Amino acid sequence: AAPPPEPGPAHGEINRLCAAASLDASCALHAHILLLRHFAMRGGADAAAEAVPADMLGRACFSLMCRSALRYSRAGAGAAAAAALAAGLGLGFSSLAPQPAAAEESNDLASKEPHKLARFNTMRPKHKHYKYIIIGAGTTSHAAIEAIMSQDPGADVLLVSEEASLPHDDFFLAKRGVHVPMEMLSTWNEWRRHATARLETEPDAISTAPITVLLHKRFCRLDVENKKLVLDEAGHETIGFDRCLIATAGQPRPFYILDSRKINYKIRDKINNLATFQDFEALVRLEDRVGKDGRVCIVGGGFLGTEVALALVNQNRDGDSDDPAPSAPSPLKITQAFAESDPLAKTLPRYLAAEVGSRLRTLGIDLLPNHLVTEVRERIVDNSVASEAAAANGNGDGGDSELFETDEYIEREVLQITAVGRSRASIEADYAILASTHCDPVTRVAEGSAMEIDPHNGGIMVNGMLEAVNGIYAAGSCASYFDAGLGRRRVDRFDHAVNSGLLAGINMVAMENGARGGQNPQVYTHQPAFHSNLSGIGLHMIGVGLVDARLKTVGVWVSGNKVQEETCWVGGDRSLNRGVVYYLENDKVVGILLVNASFLLGRARDVLRFGVQLNQAHAGLKRQMPLAPEEWLEVRWEDGA
Repeated sequence: AAPPPEPGPAHGEINRLCAAASLDASCALHAHILLLRHFAMRGGADAAAEAVPADMLGRACFSLMCRSALRYSRAGAGAAAAAALAAGLGLGFSSLAPQPAAAEESNDLASKEPHKLARFNTMRPKHKHYKYIIIGAGTTSHAAIEAIMSQDPGADVLLVSEEASLPHDDFFLAKRGVHVPMEMLSTWNEWRRHATARLETEPDAISTAPITVLLHKRFCRLDVENKKLVLDEAGHETIGFDRCLIATAGQPRPFYILDSRKINYKIRDKINNLATFQDFEALVRLEDRVGKDGRVCIVGGGFLGTEVALALVNQNRDGDSDDPAPSAPSPLKITQAFAESDPLAKTLPRYLAAEVGSRLRTLGIDLLPNHLVTEVRERIVDNSVASEAAAANGNGDGGDSELFETDEYIEREVLQITAVGRSRASIEADYAILASTHCDPVTRVAEGSAMEIDPHNGGIMVNGMLEAVNGIYAAGSCASYFDAGLGRRRVDRFDHAVNSGLLAGINMVAMENGARGGQNPQVYTHQPAFHSNLSGIGLHMIGVGLVDARLKTVGVWVSGNKVQEETCWVGGDRSLNRGVVYYLENDKVVGILLVNASFLLGRARDVLRFGVQLNQAHAGLKRQMPLAPEEWLEVRWEDGA
């Protein structure tokens, strides 16, 4: 093997990028090895670093690391893939951070990074035919573009988006001066990022060749037989293609009869649908809007609503937000209303959902279970109500005080939220959050193109290779695919959006190059997982497969006195601080929930792949997962709803 290049400008630049990205030692080392190998193959690391500016080097890092992660993932090296992907994301983000201005700036346009200007998105005429067309501009689309470019660097790609213009990136907060807490950022990343139908990053920044972006196209359909994209209702404007991917992002599912799109415009600024990153950004500044003692109502008892409630408590309370048993509750009054008996009751066994509810109440969150929210409207607080409030606080003597001479103070606008259960409930709040965890697929393109829609799960019907018909693919939340172990299903999770987008891109190139002896297309066998970090109550959950409380469950838990970690909850049922919950259908494991046991994710996927059978007489029940010594474990069985 050739000796490594001597330290030079490339080493220094990579060190700077790694430090700016706050990469740990393993990711930084991975970046060094891959980048130096990449530049050495092209004539020397030092020469390459001198020829490429810092921001372009960082963007090249991003593309290179993602491709390395893809290769490692296909080879089964999960740890290496994770390190490469983390390094690529960190280096790519750090490359776009604001750089200090130079002391002197030349007036010569040729000296101002002409190759960088050439990579900017520019107006150019669209062609009549493209090799690849991608419909949608979200996480799945970007993953597919990266996969296509890694296999076919010179590919001619057209990205069709509903947006009217290219937006600024939501993720790079350093440019906007807004700090979003990590737990809020994690919630957005897991439950909403894949459903954001926006160009979150400039496409040219993640590819080695520019792509064409067609904006403001709200209507389009596919001519399946002739392989054409029709852009107008009359059918006059068409674009041909060889392969097409439908990767439209989903939209938050409405709450029964409460549809956020039909709420009065006058009060929409007080209602947060958690649909975009700006909605999560608004929660960071919520205290400035409603005050420290403001009232917030969260509608929804799923993972999204519960995580947001905990994030608001942690960012507004005194003391350490990482303390699993806080002594000082948040001054913000938070009410969480939902139709189930307990938070997360649609996903967790009854005893675990009840424990989550108990821990939320300990933090000062008011729970309103078994109530369906039916209406949100505005209410003006009149003089009598204001007088009663002032008298209760000792600020008035029946209306003669100066306090009641200001109309603005008296006529305060609040939200009145009506909920129906065994009894009718009315909640007054200064701010409402509609937190619908699940997303519905957007399949308008397929419906207008005579493609088959799954009547049970929703989504476009595709085969195991994510192909729907005649070179047209679907991936992400809009695809209903066949899982060999679990049957046909549709998944609206970030993990699935990334992995299905990558495989769809690989298969599109493979089918296009198949006649020339290229790579064979692959079957989608990845088992998507979701992550829920319930910070503040000491629970981190990972679910794979069919995680549904209607199924029969068996939980294997570590005894409470055996778990001594600092992050564990110190009150309530301590035996629920770490365990594994199996979801069974006809005694076959179809889903697994890991509670504070993220190190078992790979093993959980193996159990699902092999179709393990479990019953109460199973001798090796406690040994399915290396959770703890067998004598420390206890088992809880529960029939489904």
